[in-house]
Amino acid sequence: MRPKQNRKAQEEDEASDDMGSLLSVLQSHLNKRSLYRKRQIAQDSSSLITSVKKLAKERIVEEKSEIAEKNTTKQQKVSKLMAERIELIESYLDETAAFQ
Repeated sequence: MRPKQNRKAQEEDEASDDMGSLLSVLQSHLNKRSLYRKRQIAQDSSSLITSVKKLAKERIVEEKSEIAEKNTTKQQKVSKLMAERIELIESYLDETAAFQ
């Protein structure tokens, strides 16, 4: 009976070793997949951040151009009003000079 028990115990040990090896390989594979996913997420995050920065810069440029356009329009309006005011003052001075 002993040789049978020894053989059975040896087979169980080998099966246990095989199972341990399989678990080790599986764990290694899962770790690699996890690292790959983490790297992929990091790359995706990095490209997303880059895209957001690019869009933000484009928006800033657009806003600056809109502000510059508004300022130019305001300056044109102010210049026009100043020219009209100067004309009114000159015409007033001309009329005043005509009465004297």
